[in-house]
Amino acid sequence: AAVQRFRLDGTAPLEFVKERDMPEAYRLSGSYVVEGSTVVVTAYVLRDRTIVGQLEVRGRTDAIPALADEVLKRAYEVIAP
Repeated sequence: AAVQRFRLDGTAPLEFVKERDMPEAYRLSGSYVVEGSTVVVTAYVLRDRTIVGQLEVRGRTDAIPALADEVLKRAYEVIAP
């Protein structure tokens, strides 16, 4: 399985794998809504198909990379508080 790794501010790397390859891994799922120049992301952190955390993150439509970073940072806080 292909694995993608990256670090958030010096923390241990997060890894992305296909769910079928590792069903016990944490998974991020959710949706977003655009309200003018604001994007509201609602996401759930799941493990073994059970919700273990929920987060809502707001960002600007002109700063999507920063919004994505914040979503991943907040998800990581759920996994490793």
